[in-house]
Amino acid sequence: MVRLSKQVGKRALLFFVLILVSIGLLGCDQKKRSLNIDSFFYLERCNIENDFIIERDPLNRELNANVEHDLNKDGKMDTVEAMLLGRNHSALRINELELPIFCENPFDFYLVDLVEDDKFIELAIYDDGPSGDPTTTFYRYDGVKIYELGSFKADIDLKGSIAIYSLNVLTDGKGNLIPPDSIIRFVSPNILKGYYSIENNKFVYNPVDYVKSLADEYVVTDDFEAFFIKRDVISGLSSRDIKFTWDAEEIIEFNKGEKIKIIVIGDFWYGIERQDGTTEILYFWKYE
Repeated sequence: MVRLSKQVGKRALLFFVLILVSIGLLGCDQKKRSLNIDSFFYLERCNIENDFIIERDPLNRELNANVEHDLNKDGKMDTVEAMLLGRNHSALRINELELPIFCENPFDFYLVDLVEDDKFIELAIYDDGPSGDPTTTFYRYDGVKIYELGSFKADIDLKGSIAIYSLNVLTDGKGNLIPPDSIIRFVSPNILKGYYSIENNKFVYNPVDYVKSLADEYVVTDDFEAFFIKRDVISGLSSRDIKFTWDAEEIIEFNKGEKIKIIVIGDFWYGIERQDGTTEILYFWKYE
């Protein structure tokens, strides 16, 4: 009887643990499903004004930046120096630590608070790329080590720029970030393809099964021009089935308020049906 009681007790404990794990997984899943796009805003609002000392040499693609700031909020100022030599050895130095990095065409340097009410202020380096291909890479310092969190194909300081609509990163201020290639914003409702969270000092991608939530009809949010190819569109269409050209004669205008159906979504293209019943491939240079 004693042996039986022990076995029953072990089974009951195992069952209880499984319930707790299931609740935890369900909670994580519900957290992902409950992500509210309307609560997100442009990440440039999180940039921290500071008296940077920045020296730029655009001809040689070089940038040096110096700043003092308490990066890990321990009450002590940290000395930051970025020595960015395009296509050559570059480094980010914080106090006595140095992290080798690579920059193609360093263009700017920011302090940014990615998560409200945490103990970190992050660094961001904007690289304009070989031919205007923006990339912003984020770094975090915890007092012991410098971490490269990850990069987004975007600039995060686009005040007054027409590109702010398409090339900026969205955030909820709680560590969730949506770069421009993870959300479709030229239609309403917006279509979220995924988002990033910060886990163990890294950006971690969380895909969203947006196909199941595609609406029957979308409204174009602004006037724009895009390339297009008239053809039949089926749900299983892939990039291999499409011959893309970037000919100015293949540009078509879309008007704010126009209604369309989205049948299939590619990496930078969309199979759509217009109100007159015609189907076509709509695509952009790189971003919406």
